[in-house]
Amino acid sequence: RLGALELEAREYHSGCSAFDMENRTAYVGTETLPARLVKVRLDDTSGLPQRKSAIQALRLRSAAFLADQDALLTGMYTSPGRIVKTLTSFHDLMHFSPVELDIPVDVVSFNLYALSGKGTFRLGIYGGKDLTRLVWESGDISPPDDGGWIEAPVIKGSPQYVTLEPGSYFLAWKTSSRSQGAAYLENSDAISYAQEIYGDFPQQFEYTIGRRLPVHWSVYLELLPEEQTGR
Repeated sequence: RLGALELEAREYHSGCSAFDMENRTAYVGTETLPARLVKVRLDDTSGLPQRKSAIQALRLRSAAFLADQDALLTGMYTSPGRIVKTLTSFHDLMHFSPVELDIPVDVVSFNLYALSGKGTFRLGIYGGKDLTRLVWESGDISPPDDGGWIEAPVIKGSPQYVTLEPGSYFLAWKTSSRSQGAAYLENSDAISYAQEIYGDFPQQFEYTIGRRLPVHWSVYLELLPEEQTGR
């Protein structure tokens, strides 16, 4: 025995589990009602299991990890039965956080907090009547070796100058790595996902095909009021 992890109160009687071997991660389902699906990862330094997160579910009976899709399938002990597919990676997805502007501004840079130094990021801004029109996008941006804030100057993206009028916008990002992501706050603004292969952002997209979660990514724009730009 090398080590052990004690789960939290009411997380007992583990009934099913699935394993993501590449990322040293296990998903353990409890037999409680309601059940919990607990994400556990082996620490890179100590090799010991560490609890990362958990979600509430119905009565769990089986679980399987699909490595080629970065997805978890869980079987529910309900009537009728149910198979639920849950995405476990940020890869091949577009992620959005909403922002509201009260005055016209020029965008100086787009900033995001990366969880690690793996892969590259693409950053973008969507606007328009339905928030589905691409306003600006960056090229590939590499994060710091140990993760942290990355800055994408607007002048290095397309177009090189962006003025945003008052209204609603989406700050969008995606990553090339299955082991990468952005930091986030829970219980905050809603986030929409849309399936999209890593690369250029689509000029138009339909975000209603995605899903909404109560998180807010650690992203922000550096802005200048239009009258201060001198252009």
